[in-house]
Amino acid sequence: MIARMQKQACALIDPYWLGLAQGDLELALQAMLDAAFALPIPMHVARIYLYTESDAQEDAFHLSEASTLAVPLTVRVCGKDAIDDGYALVRAMDSEMHALAQALRVDALIVATMDDRLALSIERIKAQGLQVLGIRFKAQGTQGEAEDSWARMREVFDRILEPQLAPSVAPSSHGVSSEVRHLAAYGMQKAMSLDEQAGSATRGVAWSVAIAEAIAETIRQWLLEADEMTRDSTLSWMHARRGLPRFVDAKLLFFCKQILARELSEAEKFELRRRFREALQSQAMSDEQDSVHQD
Repeated sequence: MIARMQKQACALIDPYWLGLAQGDLELALQAMLDAAFALPIPMHVARIYLYTESDAQEDAFHLSEASTLAVPLTVRVCGKDAIDDGYALVRAMDSEMHALAQALRVDALIVATMDDRLALSIERIKAQGLQVLGIRFKAQGTQGEAEDSWARMREVFDRILEPQLAPSVAPSSHGVSSEVRHLAAYGMQKAMSLDEQAGSATRGVAWSVAIAEAIAETIRQWLLEADEMTRDSTLSWMHARRGLPRFVDAKLLFFCKQILARELSEAEKFELRRRFREALQSQAMSDEQDSVHQD
């Protein structure tokens, strides 16, 4: 009997995906390993890289130390971005993928993410001859911006693994270690879109007239000072990514801090960024309509 060939692979897991996986994360990872090995050409995962940000690293390390998986689990800690848009995480995963590709020790990568900012990185890895697989549990749901992102990512991956979670892998926390519950909760937080984060952060906050006026004045001041090239480049950046360019975000916070004569709370920062995006997109649409009428 001729043994089937095996492909060697590594898996990269981001906290956003962990949140959507829910339940017992170790069993979810085991289901991923089983699905990879059940492919027509079995795929042996040599190592799992579990990404997290600094404020959840303790739980991630506990999970790694307590893991009963046959595959080594390596925790990668990323610095938390100043504007909390997850770009440190994206850069870290991009760097890891390229390092693995250049080492020539694996045939494939399993990238457990729904973040379409990694699409270009994945295309580059595929161009180097590696197969890149995504993963989505059949019970794993998405909504809103996350669903749009996943729809784009489906076109990027060579193949999607869709293992069926066992009944024991349920959203219930019964029988699950505190480390796993804490890390899952962190993943659920990362799975929220920026607009949902803003809504969550601002619920129950009574926005005073002074704060609303300060945000409006901040946006007006930025629009007055920014030249056409800066506005266009910022708009293009916003169309391709979540959040705001770092230099734009810093200037907005500086303007608003000057007006209020104090630091902004996290809820106020989210609201400022949300209203700025709306204002810039609205102005772009208005400029486009004016251009059409003039023609």
